Amino acid sequence: MNDRRSFCKLLAGAAVFPLSVGVNPALAFSASVPRLFEQGEFLQGTMGAGAGAVVYQDKLFVFHEGGYSSVPYYSTYDRAGSLLDLKIVPGTGMSGKPAVAVYEGRLYLAHQSVGNTGWIYVNSFDGERWTGDVPLNMGIGGSPALAVFKNRLYLVGQGYGADGSLWFTSFDGNSWARHTRIPNVGTSGSPALAVFRDRLICVHASSRNTGWLFYTSFDGNRWSRDVDMHAGVGGSPTLAVFGDRLVCARRARGGGQAVWEMSFDGSTWSNDRVTSYRTNMDPFYVPVAGNLVKVFGTPLKFGVMVSEQYPANSTGIDLLDVWGEGRIATDGMITGFDNCLNLNKYSQTISNGADKGCEIPNLCPVADYDAPLFPIQTGVVRRITLMGAPINERTAYEMLRVLDKGSGAVYLYDPSPAHRSIFERVIAGTGLARRTLTSLGMPFDEVSIRPVSVYAFRDL
Repeated sequence: MNDRRSFCKLLAGAAVFPLSVGVNPALAFSASVPRLFEQGEFLQGTMGAGAGAVVYQDKLFVFHEGGYSSVPYYSTYDRAGSLLDLKIVPGTGMSGKPAVAVYEGRLYLAHQSVGNTGWIYVNSFDGERWTGDVPLNMGIGGSPALAVFKNRLYLVGQGYGADGSLWFTSFDGNSWARHTRIPNVGTSGSPALAVFRDRLICVHASSRNTGWLFYTSFDGNRWSRDVDMHAGVGGSPTLAVFGDRLVCARRARGGGQAVWEMSFDGSTWSNDRVTSYRTNMDPFYVPVAGNLVKVFGTPLKFGVMVSEQYPANSTGIDLLDVWGEGRIATDGMITGFDNCLNLNKYSQTISNGADKGCEIPNLCPVADYDAPLFPIQTGVVRRITLMGAPINERTAYEMLRVLDKGSGAVYLYDPSPAHRSIFERVIAGTGLARRTLTSLGMPFDEVSIRPVSVYAFRDL
């Protein structure tokens, strides 16, 4: 794992499934639009900080600071994901992660000045030439965030000198408004902005470096109170509207390279969950042509882009194997399945067989074994299996929650009496009851482990 190709394969090989969306594994990567960057794509040149990206004039523009200079680079890609060009923004120097947005037919690039002086500059592009940097007479700590809302371009940033405050200004196409402090809101990092459900959403780290996420929203007149998202953050978050949800991603609280995601439906944030992705820079997400493109940084200062497609019309999950690793055949013993969603800890690899040590196929990652939160919508799984692994109350509750309450069934392969007792205590009174089958049927009878306890809401 010492070269760019291997690192790219590591990122692109991770199967990450949508937040709170029922997914049929057979449909997961077969949407009607082409999947971009399926094998990963390295950004051209090295990257000194996180990236910013936006779709402009039917092309994807990805901006980042040079890995060993203050020069801003940008790569452009067509709708098929092919690299078109790599250029430098002329006459511009910057520090940190840039912010980009498209407003009234122009692409705007906002950034902190060279040397981390704290002053904000804005450059704009019409598809052929850049206007050059324009100072805003506004100082910030960290990096700015941009979004277009109610016919204005909004910029939000932490107060100058990283003083813990949060400020905003807006542009009407001619001039920038006086920057104003957002009342009763504090932060200790760079914010993220997005427009969702007719409100401007600002997600940010809490004040005093406690490492917790909060969000406030703006209706065009006033900002809401700060709301605790009950999730941690390391570095700066990113926001992207994808489908009918707002996705928030960031590095883990307290350090580390794991990327965590949660999503918002306009009223409630989903359970936080860890993905299989790793980055040493703040991630950046942007929707492109039916894909959610995700930009990460590698230890070698290369940027890597991968993408996911979330099916718009999923028909549910046919088979979920809890703590599964895929089909494994060793010494005449068969466990697992070829075509299923394997729920397991994000860091777990295949433990036996010819593929020992390799990545688990169709991995649906959770943060831990003791108190797992399944990143799956309630009531969408038709069949759940668990093979000889321990069952605690949290696992049993999550299995019951995601199970289809009409036709769903659970197959427990050789559970210990204690673990079967825990499961039956959790499902008591729900209508899910043990059933007697004359035959398990395919593919359940291919697994060598016996006996099998089957639970369903009705006779199978």
